[in-house]
Amino acid sequence: MPEWWSYSPQDFVMFSPRAYFRLLERHHQALWPMQIGAIALGLAIPALLRGHRDRLATIVLAACWAWVAWSFLYMRFATIRPLADISEAPARSRRCRRIPGRR
Repeated sequence: MPEWWSYSPQDFVMFSPRAYFRLLERHHQALWPMQIGAIALGLAIPALLRGHRDRLATIVLAACWAWVAWSFLYMRFATIRPLADISEAPARSRRCRRIPGRR
């Protein structure tokens, strides 16, 4: 099978860079005023850490990560990359952990 050696990483990409950057552009346009609040939250995290409010900083950071996971990965990126659908992640992880021959 000498043809297997002729593949490059670009042959396995499911979408073009142009489609990806257009997706980012549309996502940012849809959420435009929220970027100002995101910058404010980003600047508040070091201030919270200096004030010994580690737990609150962690909660703010976790909420931001959850927002990105839902708004971008689930709502936008899953349209061009089916494996980015986070709603099926628990089912995929259960299938990966299953031991062959056991139920």
